[in-house]
Amino acid sequence: MTIELIPLPLPATADASKFAEFGREVKGLKAGELSPEEFKEIEQALYKHSALLFRDTKLTPEQQYALTKAFDPQSESYGHGNNKSCPSGRKGR
Repeated sequence: MTIELIPLPLPATADASKFAEFGREVKGLKAGELSPEEFKEIEQALYKHSALLFRDTKLTPEQQYALTKAFDPQSESYGHGNNKSCPSGRKGR
């Protein structure tokens, strides 16, 4: 499946020339089911565009932890949208 990177809309007051490479919406994949090749592509896109948007994404606590670890292998905890931090090996609440 081909990954699409679509520029994010800017407010009318923003200077588009200063945000030409900033932010992309990602389409064409599921963030919780990335192959190693897809992850590399997403990682490169993040470093190029500084922010990525995955609309309507649902991740299990285990998928969120795996994605966090993929970006930061030394990470031992992560947040899962409930203001609680989950250490490695524990399921989110």
